[in-house]
Amino acid sequence: DELLFRKILVAKSGERFPVEINTRLIETPEGEFAFSVARDIGPRLETENRLRKQSSHLEALAKAPVDVIALIRVDGTLLSINESGAAALGSTPEELVGRDILAMLPPEVAENRRGHMEEAVRTGQPVRFEDERNDRRFLHQVFPVRESDGGEPSAIVTFATDITERCRREREQESLLAWFEEAQQLDRVGGWYWDLEADEAIWTR
Repeated sequence: DELLFRKILVAKSGERFPVEINTRLIETPEGEFAFSVARDIGPRLETENRLRKQSSHLEALAKAPVDVIALIRVDGTLLSINESGAAALGSTPEELVGRDILAMLPPEVAENRRGHMEEAVRTGQPVRFEDERNDRRFLHQVFPVRESDGGEPSAIVTFATDITERCRREREQESLLAWFEEAQQLDRVGGWYWDLEADEAIWTR
């Protein structure tokens, strides 16, 4: 028979650490003995917790209102991408994983995005920028990803949102505001119109 369980042990220093204990009954000529092996599982639990957090974060991010979510190695190799992001490149996530995603973009677009990705890796800080592709404008947010605390970034997560319509509305609002300000200026200066019945010009001020 074999028994596997976990316990928290206390070291001589007073430090508490989790262990996994494997206990097995062994028959000998002198009788049955319990043979136990205890293994420190602290590092493994830390990794499991980190992966669990990353999984929950990725699940939440997958539901975020963005058009493209991609996990990319620092050398440009695509590790993961959502379906809408792959569709924007005319493909599927399964077909794109493992490829150099920047090589699938126009050279000028790829060079610009590569520069921002390298900035995120170099500084270890998020980077936000906008660019255009196929007459569409995108807002990008790039976050460096570290495999361990204090380690060098090994990948980046990028989020891209199509803001073409938002930019169009902003331009329309700016145009309307300019027209309104011009109308106000005209009112301050004054204007005139022709009264057909009186056959005379009427000054508005």
